[in-house]
Amino acid sequence: MRVISVSPDSVTTTPNATMTGLAAPSRGSSELSTWTVDMPAEATGPEHSVSREQVWTVTTGTLEVTCDGRTERVTTGQTLVLPPDVPRTISAPRTLRGPRRDARGRRRHGHGRGGHPRTALGALGAPGAQEAP
Repeated sequence: MRVISVSPDSVTTTPNATMTGLAAPSRGSSELSTWTVDMPAEATGPEHSVSREQVWTVTTGTLEVTCDGRTERVTTGQTLVLPPDVPRTISAPRTLRGPRRDARGRRRHGHGRGGHPRTALGALGAPGAQEAP
C-alpha cells in the first residue's frame, strides 16, 4: 500500500487548466494514473489525443467534450469514457475546480470565488497511458 500526497512537483498549470497528478507509475502506482483538473470558465483545452483509454468523472460542475465529431455535456455524477487515439477537445462553460483539502488531507466543501459552488473532475488513465502531471 502507498499513500500519495500532493506536492508542488505534481502540479502543472497551463493557460487553460491546472492539473494535479495523484497516482502515477512515477509516484508508486504499478500502471494507472489519476489526477484532478481545475479549469476557469470558458477555457478550452487544445485538441489532442491520448494513446490509451481515459475515464473522467465530473463530481460537480459541467464539461463540454467534443470527440470523434460528437459534442456531449458531461455533468455532476456522470462519467465519460474517452477512446484511445481519437482527437478530443474539452471545455468548461463554468469554472471547474478539483476538490480542496485541509491541512489534515480532508476534503473541504464550500464555495469558490463569486459564490459559485466548487466543482471537481477526477480522471483515470488506463494502463500504459501517458501520465498526468
